[in-house]
Amino acid sequence: MRVSRREFHHPEDESYFASMTDLLVGMLFVFIILLMAFALNLRDQQEQVTTAADRLTKANVARTELLMQLQHSLKNDGVTVQIDIQNGVLRLPEDVLFSRGEYRLADKGKERLQRLALHLSELLPLYACVPTTGELRCPHEETAARLETILIEGHTDSTPAQGGAGTCLADNWSLSACRANAVFNQLITSEASLANLENDRPLTKADAGQAEVPGENEKLLGVSGYADRRPVSKDNMAANRRIDLRFIMATPDEAEAQRFREKFGSKASTK
Repeated sequence: MRVSRREFHHPEDESYFASMTDLLVGMLFVFIILLMAFALNLRDQQEQVTTAADRLTKANVARTELLMQLQHSLKNDGVTVQIDIQNGVLRLPEDVLFSRGEYRLADKGKERLQRLALHLSELLPLYACVPTTGELRCPHEETAARLETILIEGHTDSTPAQGGAGTCLADNWSLSACRANAVFNQLITSEASLANLENDRPLTKADAGQAEVPGENEKLLGVSGYADRRPVSKDNMAANRRIDLRFIMATPDEAEAQRFREKFGSKASTK
C-alpha cells in the first residue's frame, strides 16, 4: 500500500515555517529601520559639514570685501596700502608711518592713521560687538562675517636695532613691538570706539568647567611684535619693515571644524 506525502505532513511543520517567516519579516523590518536611521544621520552630518563649509566661505568673502573697501577708501584719502587677501592682511609700509629706525610715529604717519581709524570705526561694527547703553550690540548669531580679532603686528628687517638696553631700540623685538604699540595707541586716540570693540566668542563646555569662567566677549584689537622673523621679501629689506593689520574671522566651532576636516581631509583650512 502506497502512502502519500500528505499523510506525513504534521501541523507542527506549518507552525515552524510560519515562525521562520515571521522571524525573517521581523529581521527585514529591523534592517529597514536601521538603514533609515543611518541615512538620516548621514544626511544630518552632510548638512552640518555643508553649513560649516558655507560659513568658512562666507567669512573669507566678507574679509576680502572688508580689506578691499579699506584699501579703496584709504586710496581716495591719498594713503596707499597693500592688502594680502589670502592671509587677511592690510599692510602699512614703514615709510607710511615711521622714519627709518624710529619707533615714534612721524607726523604724516599720525595723519594717515587718523584716516585709517575713521574707516575702521565705520566698517568694523558690521563684524564685531559694539557697546551701547548697558549692553553689547553684536552681529546676528547666524552671520558668518564675524571678526575674532585684529592683530596689529610690528615687523623689522634683519639689521640689528641700535640703542640702549631696556629701550625700544634695544633690539628688533623691542622695535617691532614698540611700533605696533604706537600704531594701536594712535588708532584708539583717533577713534576711541575702536578700543571698545569686542568679539562674540561664546562660552564652551570646557570654559564652564574651569574654576574661573572667562567672559563671553574679548577685546578685538591686539598687538604683537615679530622682529625680523616673518619677512615678506628676501631681497627687499624695506618691504620687511612694516606694520600688518591681520584680520582673523570667527570660524565654526571645533565640532563643526572636525566634521569639515573628516569630510575634506586633514589639510582643510579653517583660516
